[in-house]
Amino acid sequence: LLLAYRARDRAQNRIVTLKALRPAFAEQPRIVDALRAGLGQTLSLTHNSISRTYDVGTDDELGLVYLAEEYV
Repeated sequence: LLLAYRARDRAQNRIVTLKALRPAFAEQPRIVDALRAGLGQTLSLTHNSISRTYDVGTDDELGLVYLAEEYV
């Protein structure tokens, strides 16, 4: 469902885990909406066993739906 990458958040100067929805799923609005709804709720979660979610968004130019998380 998701592809994961180690990336640098240039704005915050930190290493993050960048997860992108696979292209086959990114073209299905129902899946994208469900992912956004679920991930939007994780922004407020804090726990030692849960990696922190920094951002959830889209890049329309590249056709990506992504999230940036704490790199552990």
